[in-house]
Amino acid sequence: MLFRSLMNIQEYSIALLTSFERNKNTSAVARELGESQSTLSRQLKNFNIDISAFEPIINKVFGKKALIFGNDDTTITKRYANNIEGTASMFDQSTKTFANCYSILAGCLTDGKSLIPVEARQWVPKSIMKDDYLTKAQVAEGLVTTVLSYKLNIKYFVFDGLYST
Repeated sequence: MLFRSLMNIQEYSIALLTSFERNKNTSAVARELGESQSTLSRQLKNFNIDISAFEPIINKVFGKKALIFGNDDTTITKRYANNIEGTASMFDQSTKTFANCYSILAGCLTDGKSLIPVEARQWVPKSIMKDDYLTKAQVAEGLVTTVLSYKLNIKYFVFDGLYST
C-alpha cells in the first residue's frame, strides 16, 4: 500500500516540475512527450531522483557559498478522490477546510538569492502506518540526515514552529 502511494507521489512530483499544461499529471506529461500515459507510468516506476542527481547543479549555482537548508510541509489535496492510498483527512490551508490530502515534507537549499528543492518525503498518518508511523519531526530528521550526508556547506537549518517540539 505505501509503495503504491510513494509511486503516486513520485509521478505527481515529476509532473509538478513541468509548466506546459494547467493539469499537472502523468497524462499531461505523456502528451507533451508524445508518449502514452501507461508507457510514461511504467518508466516512472523505475525512475529515482535523490540529492546526488542535483550535486552538479548545486555546485554550479552555489559554488562554495554558505547555504541555508529550509524545510516545510504542504498538502496535495485530492478533494474528489475517496480511496487513494496514503491520503487522509487533513486541513488544507488554501481552502481553510478539511480535505482528503497527501502531506509532503520538502527540503530546499538557498543562498538567499537562488533556491533549489533537493529532497521530499511523504508523511503518512498513524491511522494508515500503524507500527511504522513516523512523526513529521522524524520525517524531517530523515531529510536533514540525507542532506548532511552530501557534505554541503550548510550554515543554517530553517524550520517552522511545528518542528520545535
